[in-house]
Amino acid sequence: LEGHTLAVAGGPVDKSYIILQAYFNAKTGKVLPDVIDAKFGAPPLVNEMLTGGQAQAAMNFWHFNVRAKLAGMEQMLSVKDMLAELGVSKQPPLLGWVFSEKVARKKKEAVMRFLDASFATKKRLLTDDAIWDTIRPQMKGAETDDALFIALRDAYRAGIVTSYGPADIQAATETYALLAKYGGSDVIGDKPDLAAGTFWAGYSK
Repeated sequence: LEGHTLAVAGGPVDKSYIILQAYFNAKTGKVLPDVIDAKFGAPPLVNEMLTGGQAQAAMNFWHFNVRAKLAGMEQMLSVKDMLAELGVSKQPPLLGWVFSEKVARKKKEAVMRFLDASFATKKRLLTDDAIWDTIRPQMKGAETDDALFIALRDAYRAGIVTSYGPADIQAATETYALLAKYGGSDVIGDKPDLAAGTFWAGYSK
C-alpha cells in the first residue's frame, strides 16, 4: 500500500480503516495515513475509483466488495483476517440490538423471545436456500443476475453471528481496544474501555 492511493468508504474514522491501520502498523511499524494517499467517499464512488484506476486499493462495504470482485477485482485482506492476525480471539459481532436495562427488567420475557427469534432467523438465512428466493426481488441488481445473487447471499452468510456468550464479548472487547489505540477519541470519545452493559448479561446463545 505504501506510496499508493487507497479509497475508503466513509471517512477517516471508519472502523475498518482503523483496523487496517492497526494491522499495517503491526506488520511494518509505520503509520498508514502517513505513507498512503487516502481518498474518502460514498461506496459507489469508492468502487468507481478502484475500477477506474484512480485508486490502487479500496475498503468498502461488503455488498460493494462483492460487486467489485465480480467486476474482476481481487480481495487482498478481510477485516476478519486482520483481526485474527492482531490477536482478536474470534470474529466479533459488529451489529446488535439496543434496549435499556429498564426495558430488560420490565419485559425480560419479551426481550428473550425477540432475541431467540433473531437467532432463529439468522439460522434460517444461513441454512435455507429457498428463503433467499423470497428475498431476491429486493436485492438490487441480483433479480436476474445469478452470479451476483449467489455472491451476495454467500457474503451475507459469512457475516452471520451464530453465538452470544463470553467469547463474543471478549472478541468485542479486544476489537474495541484496537479502535481506542489507533482511532483515539475521534472514534471512541472519552470511553477508553468497552462500556459495561454493552452486552446484556441476561441472555446467552
